[in-house]
Order: sequence, then structure tokens, then C-alpha cells
Amino acid sequence: MTTQSTFPISSPVLTLSGVPLDWNTISLYLRRAGLLDVVFNAIQDQYLIQQALAETMITVDSVEIEKELLQRQSQNHMFETISQDEKKGSRGSVSHTSLDEIIYHLQVKKLMEKIVTPRLPQAYISKKLLLDQVILSRIVVAEKNEAEELYIQLVEEKASFTMLAQTYSLLSDTGQIICSRGKLPIVIRAAVDTADPNQIIGPLSVEGVWYLLRLEAIHSLSLKEAQEQLTEILFKEWLHNHRPSIDVPSALGDHHVFC
Repeated sequence: MTTQSTFPISSPVLTLSGVPLDWNTISLYLRRAGLLDVVFNAIQDQYLIQQALAETMITVDSVEIEKELLQRQSQNHMFETISQDEKKGSRGSVSHTSLDEIIYHLQVKKLMEKIVTPRLPQAYISKKLLLDQVILSRIVVAEKNEAEELYIQLVEEKASFTMLAQTYSLLSDTGQIICSRGKLPIVIRAAVDTADPNQIIGPLSVEGVWYLLRLEAIHSLSLKEAQEQLTEILFKEWLHNHRPSIDVPSALGDHHVFC
């Protein structure tokens, strides 16, 4: 699907400090800032969501709105005072936009669940590597022989891992790090997968430096624990795979199609 521009690209679109800016200028600024693709991807996504909401006719009731509104009030203090009239739907100018955003948020949440829920069990299996969290302590040094000497101190002399990291590591962070098991370098992931908690791993060569690691823990998320994160991942994939093409007049007068 291709969406054509419905306004002359030389007509003012907005005014900045009293100076009217046309589409040519705006698109040029966005392109120079590296944001043109980002902006139009966002427009494509919102268009796709609106189409899906219209097709599925997803609605929310007053109880759901009230619950979400109260949750936001307690968490973020978004609304200092909510009158009974506002709660019943008689919205003032200040709360109108906020309540519309809440309704939209709830509709999109239901749309995400409708699209994603049937795919969750299979996606949980296929994406388990990305969902598993690994907790590690690390020492990174430049030379293999230095890493081997530190390994001996850790394993045979029972030296403090934290103290050695503070003294010798090239990295400033000497505490524990948490990362996705699926995003670990392959050589590190292979070693982690066969290690026991508190085991010293290494030395391992990764991108020209040497790692000594201590495996603190591996936390495998259950499907229930991973559901929110997995839902967001799958919904983003759905948006990306279903984005309509958009035909955009450029600042130079030609056309670019974003897919």
C-alpha cells in the first residue's frame, strides 16, 4: 500500500519563532538529524494500529478506565484531582487529552494481547536464550599471561575477585552485570552454559582482550514472568512485518518509499 502526500510540499506545515516551515525544510532537518526514518516508521506504526483497532472494534469500559486512571494517579500523580464528573466522562480541557490517552493505551494493550497471545508458547521456546538472564562478575585484561596469572590467584590462592577486578580490570565496572544469555558472545555463552554458580571461567579471548568471569547465577524466566517482555517483542515484530509502504516527497523534490 502506498500513501501519497495530500498537501503541497511548499506550503507551511508549522511555524517556528514566527518563521513558517514547509515540508521541504522539515524533511531536510529530520534527514540531517537522522530522524526521518524514525518519524515515518512511527507514523506507519500508528496508522497500522488505528486500522487494526477499527477492524477489531476493541473497546474499553468505564471500570477499566477508572482502574487504569487510579493506577496512574498513585504511581505518577498524573492527576492531582479527579472530580466525579471527570470520572463519569464529563471531561475538562486539562483531563480530556489524558483520558483519551488512557483509553488508547488500554485499546492497544488489548490489541497486543489479541495478536500476540496465540504465539506466546512457541515464541517463549524460540526466544528462551534472549529471555534468560545471566549474572556475571568480570575482569578484563589486555594480555593472556596476565589473565592466566589472575586465574591462578583466584582459583588456587582464593584471592578476592572484586579486589582483583578493581586493581587490574580494564573496565570501570567491577560489580555484577546482568545480561541476556542470547546476547553473550558465543565463546562466553558456551562456557557459561557448562559452568556452575560461583565457578571461575576463563581466560577467554573476546575481541582482542581476555576475560575472567565468575558465574553468579542464571535466571530462567517462566512464561508468566516473561509474558510482558515477550508480548512487547512480538508486537514490535508484528508492526515491523505489517508496515504499509509510504511514499514521501523529499526535500529535494524526489520520492523515497519507506517499507
